[in-house]
Amino acid sequence: MGEWQENNSRYLSAAMFWLRSRLQELAQELAQDESVDLEAIRQGEAAMAEAASQSSPTCSEIS
Repeated sequence: MGEWQENNSRYLSAAMFWLRSRLQELAQELAQDESVDLEAIRQGEAAMAEAASQSSPTCSEIS
């Protein structure tokens, strides 16, 4: 794998970590709002957990 591909993979991993963290923060904020459907939040959290358990394809796997 070339250097640019390794850098790209590291960048994407960091971006996905930040995105998951931010989504969790937003879900926690929504959970405090009484007008929000808690079941919808649980479903979203379950979907995020499932996505986190799946590995993202690498550049070499895509091409």
